[in-house]
Amino acid sequence: MKAFHRSLASFLAVAVTTSCVSLLPVRALETESSKLMTTQESVSMESVEFTPPEAATTETSVPMPEATAPTESNDLPESGDLTEMLSENATYNIWDMDDLVAALGAGNVSVLTGSRIRLNSNITYPADSVVIVTFKSGTYSIDFNGHTLRGKVGFYFEGGSVTFSDSSSGVSGGIISDAIEVNDTYFTALNLFRVEGGSLTISSGTYIAVSIVIRAQTGSLRIDGGTFLAIGVGTFTSSAAAVIYAGMSEARISSGYFYGYRFTILVSKDTSDNNAASIPNPLKISGGYFDSEYRAIEYIDYMTDVIPDMDDLLATS
Repeated sequence: MKAFHRSLASFLAVAVTTSCVSLLPVRALETESSKLMTTQESVSMESVEFTPPEAATTETSVPMPEATAPTESNDLPESGDLTEMLSENATYNIWDMDDLVAALGAGNVSVLTGSRIRLNSNITYPADSVVIVTFKSGTYSIDFNGHTLRGKVGFYFEGGSVTFSDSSSGVSGGIISDAIEVNDTYFTALNLFRVEGGSLTISSGTYIAVSIVIRAQTGSLRIDGGTFLAIGVGTFTSSAAAVIYAGMSEARISSGYFYGYRFTILVSKDTSDNNAASIPNPLKISGGYFDSEYRAIEYIDYMTDVIPDMDDLLATS
């Protein structure tokens, strides 16, 4: 197997290093599992550390569905000790706004006009639950409103159209997806966002994951702003802020701050189910700041002798 790549630093006519790229606008895993690395120092992210809102808002835990039968009915329990109802894998399938309200907790959100929903408080999923929220259909615009959603959580997209934003003045709202500890040596971590269909748009907010923030396989992805941090855990270094496969129908980045220790953006000419596809990746980049300790943007083609043309990733309009 051969892997040929070029770094974005090899062709941008701006002040560029292999580890940090600032690109101004131009015109014309189910889960990720890794062995803890003992030879690397942990990543220090003080300059871009996610700061949750002040404790003016009460942090609220969201009820989990029963472990024995996570079905497409997401009814919240009427009463009881929430800690007794936790499951290792809590699944919410989002077909309509009622499902989304159930996944976030009715007391934590306000449903507005035009398919919009706004967080009114911080949301923390219970520490011993793994939560997957899968969008199946519908149109939703989620405003964090300065609040944070945190837990061992992943948002998957199989259909519908979803937009994430944060309207707060400090743009302090967003999502933190925590590591899932297996034992003292191994951990596993969900992709915070996994696009397998439908449409995901992110315009603002802060999104933090252990290994990969966005894994885009099929469907549509548009990033018009926000902060995306793949920060690792302990001495394990993160993979990438985003991994984008050639199977996407559309992928565009116009703005935002992106950090990943190994790569910031990993772009493949292969599809998620065929590492010999060798087809052009639809990603177009017109702006953003890409920060990494190794390579900012990596364009790979595993099975051919053809070096991908990095110029193909630059938006021309």
